[in-house]
Parts: sequence; C-alpha cells; structure tokens
Amino acid sequence: MSGFEDFPLVSGSRYKPVVLAHRGDHRIHKPNSLLAVTSSLSSGADGAEVDLRLGAEGGVFLSHDPVQKGYQLARAREEDAELEKLAICTLDKVLASSPGEMLLNLELKRDPLERVEEFTESVLSKCGPYVGSKRLLFSSFDRKLVESLKTKAPEAKVALLLEYRTSVDRSISYAKELGLFGLNLHYRKALGKSLERCLEAGLKVNVWTLDDEKSAIDLSYHPVTGIITNKIAEIRRVVG
Repeated sequence: MSGFEDFPLVSGSRYKPVVLAHRGDHRIHKPNSLLAVTSSLSSGADGAEVDLRLGAEGGVFLSHDPVQKGYQLARAREEDAELEKLAICTLDKVLASSPGEMLLNLELKRDPLERVEEFTESVLSKCGPYVGSKRLLFSSFDRKLVESLKTKAPEAKVALLLEYRTSVDRSISYAKELGLFGLNLHYRKALGKSLERCLEAGLKVNVWTLDDEKSAIDLSYHPVTGIITNKIAEIRRVVG
C-alpha cells in the first residue's frame, strides 16, 4: 500500500503527487461528511483532507467551522441527535469506513476552548495503531497542537500548515527542529524559491488548496508530495 512518504512517484520528466479531496468530494456531498470522504476515491482522488474539531467528552467531529446552524461543536457529544440532523460525522466513523488504500490528511482546527492536550490525546487514541501508518498525515495551523502531536506520537507524520503570509524560512527551521514530516504550503507560496528551500531542507510539501490546472502541471515538475484540491477530476487528469 502506497503512503504519503512514497510520493511523489516519478513519471518521465514529471512527478505524480497525491491528489487529496479538500474536505472530501464536496461538489457532490456536504463538505466533511462521511459520504464526501468515502466517495473521494471513486471521484479520482487518492484520499481526502478533512477538518477535525474536539467536542465534549473526547468526541472528535468533522467540521471546518466551530458552529453549524447555532450548534456548537465544542459542546457536542457523540450521542447527540443533532449531529445526524446536520450530517456531522465523527472521526471514528471515517476511520472505520475508509478503504485501506485511502490516504487521509487530518487537520486539527484550533479549539476555541484551547484544550490542546485533550484534543491531541483524543485524536491519537482514536487512530490507535494507525497513528504511524503510511496513510495518515496530521496537520494544523496551531503550533501548540503540532508540538503536542509530535511529543505524544514521534512516529506520526505531522505537518505544519502555513498561512500565505507566514514566513517560510522560519517555518522550515521550526519544522526541522521539531522533526516534522513537512509543511503544507498555500498554493501561492508553492512555486519558486519557497518551495525549493522546503525541498532542499528535506521536508515533504503538500499544497493547499490548488484548483488551477496549469499551476498543477507546473508543480508536477517538482517533487511535491501532494495537492489538496476542490477539483478532483480536473487535477487528477493533468497530473496523472
């Protein structure tokens, strides 16, 4: 089974990166829903990038926003009926339902209640023996979450997510010091010297969220690990 560390594959003078469905295949299903995630492969992706939020009593849910239709995810319990009404999925269901060959980039969103240790402990516990799996990549913009993940699970593949305005050079030093798997770069930072410096430092690079086909072709001439996209079929077609 291929995993994040096996990519990019080489295809002639070009590279073949992982294609990850941004919040699953949300052009067909609700973003971050179980159906959006599980349909990613049939839509042409190698896997999905999903957003995680910590609820109450250790529950972990898929949601980009902390509140959905007035429902606060930070207070949610896994048995709440409201979850089903809003089609909010648990991490447990995603892990149980994902095909064995599916790659998952689990992004831990900043917790409004700042429960850093509880959040990472719950996520790692739910992933269990798959924490160090080739098919799981953990990422976050929140450096406290990144550091907690790496401290608790040194074997895990953990990447720092960078906002467009975040210094790439300082992030490279931080990632090297912490022993991170790599950096998830904003697509506007993923071509040119910033990308070259990341790769020269031995860091794996995943690019978010890239929907432009020409830019994807340009990236395929560089050893980028993965592309996170909303346009699964289009990006798959141009990168192979």
